[in-house]
Amino acid sequence: MKVSYFIYGLFAAGLLVLYGLMDPAVFPFPRCPLLTYTGIRCPGCGSQRAMHQLLHGNFSASFTLNALFIPALLYAAFGYGMALLAPRKWPAIRSKWFGIRAAQIALVVIVVFWVSRNLIPGL
Repeated sequence: MKVSYFIYGLFAAGLLVLYGLMDPAVFPFPRCPLLTYTGIRCPGCGSQRAMHQLLHGNFSASFTLNALFIPALLYAAFGYGMALLAPRKWPAIRSKWFGIRAAQIALVVIVVFWVSRNLIPGL
């Protein structure tokens, strides 16, 4: 196992503990600069509160706060898990599921979500 994966894992675990113990709606976590200055919600708006809700088992509340958060988290966890659990198969998996085509699809999904969440109330 590479040391960088271990360090990333420790960092992620620390963030999970932080977001699990402290409610972002109450404690002074960083606010989204785009939302603060323009009133436009970015694709990541609500992710801190969504993580907090997810860590407490409130899947529907998490999805309501940011509908893209859970799928993005699962996608990232899949990639991280495959890199750790199947290092020999990882290059083939990476080229198929995390290559340039996947990045293009992700960009389209993010932009569509960004535009629609600002045009459709409650999304």
